[in-house]
Amino acid sequence: MRRFFLILVALAAIIVSPVLGQTKRPPKISSVPTLTIGQAFWFGAKVGAGFLLNDYQSKTYKDTYNFTSDPSYNVGIIFGYSGSPKYGVHTELYFQQMHRKLTEDPDADILPLTSEATYNHLVIPVLMQYKLAIDPRWKVFAQGGPRFGYWLGGNLDITSDELSEFFTSDMISYTIRPRPGDREGDDNTENVFVAKPNRLQYGLIFSVGTMFDVKEYQRIIADVRITWMHSNYGINQEGETLLAEYDENYEFRQHSLMFNLGYVFGYDPIYARKGKSTQKRKGKKKRTF
Repeated sequence: MRRFFLILVALAAIIVSPVLGQTKRPPKISSVPTLTIGQAFWFGAKVGAGFLLNDYQSKTYKDTYNFTSDPSYNVGIIFGYSGSPKYGVHTELYFQQMHRKLTEDPDADILPLTSEATYNHLVIPVLMQYKLAIDPRWKVFAQGGPRFGYWLGGNLDITSDELSEFFTSDMISYTIRPRPGDREGDDNTENVFVAKPNRLQYGLIFSVGTMFDVKEYQRIIADVRITWMHSNYGINQEGETLLAEYDENYEFRQHSLMFNLGYVFGYDPIYARKGKSTQKRKGKKKRTF
């Protein structure tokens, strides 16, 4: 093990020494991107998809129903800051749609039922990033930090034989409105108000990934991240039911495993200022002759 560690240190020294040597020479436009060795800001877009784990607090509820999830997706923008070759801050602002499907357990003594919900969120993660260079253009990284989300609302489709007694179909669609309200007093029966919602959703994110500089100031980022949520969607209100024997349960969290792909553009203010000062000096020299 000690010999293996020494070999790794020697290989790292061989890789890093040429990079350090390049920093002593003036940068060239055709050289390796200068953003890999200095401070830089990154801006771009991202998409992502993955799977969810529905974590209900009530054991009785979990024994009565079975839960599955369609793939979740997200789309948004990226902002990052590289303070050094190894450390940086990565933030995003994205829209995320999360799903949940509920069916009755065959062993439970209840009527057949299917409830499919879609929850929409606006999410901002703040992640501290550690990078390790494989070569001057290719890096791997690990990052982690808090996830802050705002629950925008969603949609709910319920299918049950009980509905055919009151409607022309055995399925009815609702719009979920996560704000305190009286469902019975609302004129629109297609709205479901969450009496005690947690609109601010908190969690923790940990991810690993890779980044590759395709051009100077342009980079592809890919990562796999685990999100462990802390907040339930809300607190159930006793006495309110959608059906005679069923009502939505909001005392649950949705953890996730997501794959994300982004494309960003960089800006190095120090390098930009150096370029401007060089141009000014050249102009002065021309005027002296």
